[in-house]
Amino acid sequence: KLECLLRAFLWQCKNKVKGGQCLVAWDTVSIPRPNGGLGVHQLQAHNQALMCKFVSKILQSSDIPCYEWFAKHYCQAAIPQSTRSRDTAIWKGFKDLVPLVINSSRCVLGTGTLVSFWQDHWLDEGRLCLLYPTLFSFASNPACSVSSQYANGSWTVKLHPNLSQTALADLLALRDQLSGVAPNLLQDDTRFPSLGSGKINT
Repeated sequence: KLECLLRAFLWQCKNKVKGGQCLVAWDTVSIPRPNGGLGVHQLQAHNQALMCKFVSKILQSSDIPCYEWFAKHYCQAAIPQSTRSRDTAIWKGFKDLVPLVINSSRCVLGTGTLVSFWQDHWLDEGRLCLLYPTLFSFASNPACSVSSQYANGSWTVKLHPNLSQTALADLLALRDQLSGVAPNLLQDDTRFPSLGSGKINT
């Protein structure tokens, strides 16, 4: 509705506008000015980008109170990906974007509290859910954090019993891959865009 008002104001300075009165397609108007458009934001895409940025800050260590609050209340044992009855309406909106943020970012492991063990890109080789899809299907909690799978100085990957032969082979390979890797309690989890090298700014 807001974009309808923007179009109407731009082309006719009114509250409504007909298609024939729009001289240029709105997708063209929203192209950045250096590329030939007017740089008018597509509000839905812009809002989603801002919400994804907010979620990405929740999913990494931060000393900013609002990010800390969300992480403390919703991200303690696992990276939330399913709706719960006690979730607020605003958190449900943010949580819908958690998979998108995870799939478009990579992590530098710190404590591992805010990093998804299976779905985040925290190992150089890639995401464990893609490297070991059969073993991933046996995960007792697909959304578990890295820190929840590490205890007393060793990895304790929580899986459903009666693993298949393929899953057993995957588990052995995973244990080899994780040897020499451990969460660092003195370092914060940080998250970067998958494309590019810059850190996600506040």
